[in-house]
Amino acid sequence: MTTPSPSTTNSEHTPVLSVLISTIGERITSVPDMLLPPDPRVCYLVMWQEHDVRTEAVEKALLLLERGDVSLYYTPEKGLAKSRQASFQTCTTPLMLITDDDVQFRPDAFTKIIRAFDRHKDADVLCFRAEDRDGNPLQKYPEQATDYENRPRGYSAASVEIALRKRYNLPRFDPRFGLGSPELVCGEEDVFLHDCMKRGLCVRFVPETICATNGDTTSVRMERHPKFIKTKGAALRRIHGRTGAWLRSVKYALQAPWGEKMWRFRLLAQGIRYIERTPLPIPLISVIMPCFNRAATLPRLFDSLLAVDYDRLQIILVDNASTDDTLKQLETFRAKYANRFDSVSVLFEPTRNAATARNRGLNVAIGEYVYFFDSDDELSPNFFKDALPFMGQYDLICARTRMVFENGKTRTRWRKRPTTPAAHILGGVISTQTCLVRRNFITKRRDEIGWEYYISWHQGLTRWDDLEWGLRMLLADPSVKWLNGVYHRIYRHADSISGPSLERDREAVFTALKGLFDALICFDNVLPPQEIQKAWNALLGRLIFTLHKMFYGKGEGKLTTNALYIVLLKIYCGRAVKQLTERENKIARYICIKATKAYKSRSLIVYKMYPKWLPGLWRVLLTFV
Repeated sequence: MTTPSPSTTNSEHTPVLSVLISTIGERITSVPDMLLPPDPRVCYLVMWQEHDVRTEAVEKALLLLERGDVSLYYTPEKGLAKSRQASFQTCTTPLMLITDDDVQFRPDAFTKIIRAFDRHKDADVLCFRAEDRDGNPLQKYPEQATDYENRPRGYSAASVEIALRKRYNLPRFDPRFGLGSPELVCGEEDVFLHDCMKRGLCVRFVPETICATNGDTTSVRMERHPKFIKTKGAALRRIHGRTGAWLRSVKYALQAPWGEKMWRFRLLAQGIRYIERTPLPIPLISVIMPCFNRAATLPRLFDSLLAVDYDRLQIILVDNASTDDTLKQLETFRAKYANRFDSVSVLFEPTRNAATARNRGLNVAIGEYVYFFDSDDELSPNFFKDALPFMGQYDLICARTRMVFENGKTRTRWRKRPTTPAAHILGGVISTQTCLVRRNFITKRRDEIGWEYYISWHQGLTRWDDLEWGLRMLLADPSVKWLNGVYHRIYRHADSISGPSLERDREAVFTALKGLFDALICFDNVLPPQEIQKAWNALLGRLIFTLHKMFYGKGEGKLTTNALYIVLLKIYCGRAVKQLTERENKIARYICIKATKAYKSRSLIVYKMYPKWLPGLWRVLLTFV
C-alpha cells in the first residue's frame, strides 16, 4: 500500500504521459536533476522506498520536488519490482514511462515517446534507445523498428528504455526479480516483457534515443557476480521453461573460460531450482457476502469458509439491516477467526438491497480478484486453489455449481455453454456464485473503451441484478476461463434472495429488463455488431417468455396462450397492450424494434411449440442466435 505525500499533480491540463521514477533512501536527492521543464502533457510519479532518512540534502530534494507536475509516494515495501508495480497501480495517464533515479532525459524525449505511440497505434509497449554520458549507445540496438519477438540476438531492452500504454491486462512485475529481492538482483524487465507478449500485447522497438545513463547498469556492473549468474538461470527458467532453461544453461556455461565452466553451470542450476521452489505470492481475493436475516444459515456458511484451502482471503461480511441475530453472529465470527484470514471485516448497510450491500463491500475490497457469494449457500473448499493457475491470465474465472432443493434433490447448474452476452441473457451464465472477477479489469476497463464503466451493482434492481451485472461484464469483452469441476452448494428455499414469483413482482422484473436494455444501448460499441445483434435477439426471447410466465394460465387477469400470441404481435407492431402498463409497453416495444425480423418469427415459433412440461427448452432452442 502506498501513501501519497501532500505534493500531488494539480495541472490545468490533463497529462497523457507519466514518468514513473523508482528511488530508495538518500538516492532521492538525484531525482530533481531528472526533471525537465514543466510540460502540460507530462507528469512525474516518484515512488520512494526507505523514506525515513531526513538529511539536509534529502530535505532540499523534497523542496525541489514540490512542483505541480510531481507526485511523491512513500511505499514501505522494499524491492524494485514492487516499486514499479505500485507505480502502475497509482498511475492514471494513458501512457507510462519506466525509469530509474539516475537518468537524464533528452529535451525532446517525451515528445518522441508520445509521437511514437501515435505512429504505432497497435503497439502496447515500446522500447527505445539509451546512451551513456559520452553519447555512445548503451548496447547494440536494431537499426529499424521491429517487433520485440523478432529482435536480433544479443539485444534486450533495459528498464529505462520501456514505455507502455496503461492496459487493464498488463502483467505484474515478478517480485522475485530485481534489486531489493532476496536472491535475484536483476532481470525483472526481461520477465515482464516476456509476460506481456505471452498475454498477446504488442511489444515493439523503435530507434529513438530518449535518455542517457552512466552506462553502469546492474547487468554490466554485476556481470561476473554469482548472484547475476544465478538470476540468469532463474530468468531462463521463467521465460523458456524447464527444458529450454537447462539447454541454454549448458550452452552459456560452455562459452565461459575453461576454469569457470562448472562454476557458472552450478550457479545457473541454482537459479533454475530457486525459481521452481519459490512460487509467486498467491493473489489476495476479496470475498464479499451480503447478509440479511441469515442467522439460521450462517453457521453452514462459516464452516465452509473455514474449510477453504486458500491462504489469502479478505472476508467482507455486510449486514443488510437484519432484525435477527445475524449481526451478532458476524461479529462473533470476526472476533474468533480474524487471524485465520488476511482480514475479516463486518460492515453495516442500512438499505435493504443486495446490490447496495455488495457495493458497500466493494468500497473496502483490495484483493486482486473479487468474489461475490450469498450468505445462505456453501462455499467449495477447493475452488480458489483450482482457480489459482489461471489468476492473472483471465479476467473472469467461472465454475458450475450444484443446486440443492428443499426436498434434498440436487442438480448441476450452468452446464457448459458459450460465455457470450446472448447466452447470458437467455440462461444467466454469470451469477454471484459462478464468477471470480479480476478487480483491475472491472475498475480500469473504462480507460480502454472510453466510457465510464463501473463495477458497481445496479442498486435500482431487486430482481435479476446479477443478470444485469453479468451482462455488463461480458459486454466489456473479458477473457474467460471455465473450470472443469462443479463447485459450491447453492440452496434453493422459500426465503431465497430470488424473491416472489414473476407475476407478483412485475415492476421489479420490467425494471430488470430495462437495465438489460440500457446496458446494451450503453455498451454497443465495444463488441462486434453481430454479437450485439445476437444480444438484442436474446433479449427479445427473454421478454417473450417472461411475459408467458407472467400471464399464461386460467386465473383471473391472466392470458391464454392465444391471447398472449396476440399480445406479442401487438408489441411487434408498436401498439399498446392493455394488460401492460405504459412503462412496460414502452420497454417491450423498444426491445422488439431492436431484434431482427427473422428472429422475431423464430421466437414466436419456438414459443408456440415448446412443451410446457420441459421448462428451459426455449433457452436451448434460442441459444443458436
